[in-house]
Amino acid sequence: MSDARTPIGFLRATPPPLGILGAGVREALHKLTAACDGHAELFRQHRFDGTADDKALAARWLSPRLGQEPSPDRIIVTNGTMNSLLLLQATLLGPGGRLATEAYTFPQVKVIASLFNVDIVGVEMDQHGLRADALEDICRSPRKPTALYCNPSIQSPTATVMPASRRRDIAEVARRYQIAIIEDEAQALYAEDLAPPIATFAPELSWYLMGLSKYLSLGIRTAFMVAPSSTAAQALLARVRTLSTWHPAPLVATLVMDWIRTGAAHAILEANRTELRARQQLVREVFQNIPGCRSSYGLHFWLPAPHNRSAAQLERAAFEAGVPVRASDLYAMNSGPATMHGVRPAIGDAPNREQLVQGLRVLRNVYEELADGRR
Repeated sequence: MSDARTPIGFLRATPPPLGILGAGVREALHKLTAACDGHAELFRQHRFDGTADDKALAARWLSPRLGQEPSPDRIIVTNGTMNSLLLLQATLLGPGGRLATEAYTFPQVKVIASLFNVDIVGVEMDQHGLRADALEDICRSPRKPTALYCNPSIQSPTATVMPASRRRDIAEVARRYQIAIIEDEAQALYAEDLAPPIATFAPELSWYLMGLSKYLSLGIRTAFMVAPSSTAAQALLARVRTLSTWHPAPLVATLVMDWIRTGAAHAILEANRTELRARQQLVREVFQNIPGCRSSYGLHFWLPAPHNRSAAQLERAAFEAGVPVRASDLYAMNSGPATMHGVRPAIGDAPNREQLVQGLRVLRNVYEELADGRR
């Protein structure tokens, strides 16, 4: 059992600690230092929603998922995905608005909703993610949602990957009831043979989000938002442009855009992708034969609570054993009982694979002790 004084953390969904990141930071900062006189003027003013060059590079980064480079006048560069969601909840919904989400989703979505008095309704899920028929039922209700927020590619916390047919069905429901789609692809670039985004099935309704912190490093607070149209982008900007809290920070944005331009960002992404595949293989080996355990290609996996045990019990037992995890209760959007119970162990924070395996084995032992009634 792990020493509780030195826990092996499964809490933070962060890319693994690889040397390529430090090398990339050193090289980028060296270049910035060498050209500091040329960059000084950039730091004397706001970067607003990104420069023309930022948007062109963002379009290049996003094109593999969207099938083509989105028009730069549809792109808004922000200081992280949570800032993008804050802008959208404030402008698309506002006080009294209603937002549909997956039954389990990022807890920060609920926090942002509370700031604007936005009501959240969770949509039932299955092994393929958000259910289109459940979304339609909610859209038929007296209080139809204004927008849907979803995370269909390596969903957090359940690690589900939505198939193309389900994405198409959700797009059709959104079109039928004219609700906006806010699609967050925080980990999509780690997946293999992934279906196109929902945004490609209903582009006229979709606000497509991709942050860089899950691909490069948590400290990279930069995200790209693609509006349904140039007109929609300009309407949003007209309301919030002078609020500098969400603007991309010049130093970080300059570094990130240089990484995309030179290919360093893709090299870091590929190194993280290779390491995560190896780590997820270890997850599959340690948790083989555990019913409902769902691995992924990304930063976390899904471990259901044992039969007749709650997610909170599994979370508490894991913490006591020195392997902290997050329970599904944190991600639940509905006030009633969730249809699924489990924990979301994140695998990127362990300093190496050996310590990861050690923690995984402790977590498996905890699971088995709960399942057998020994805890």
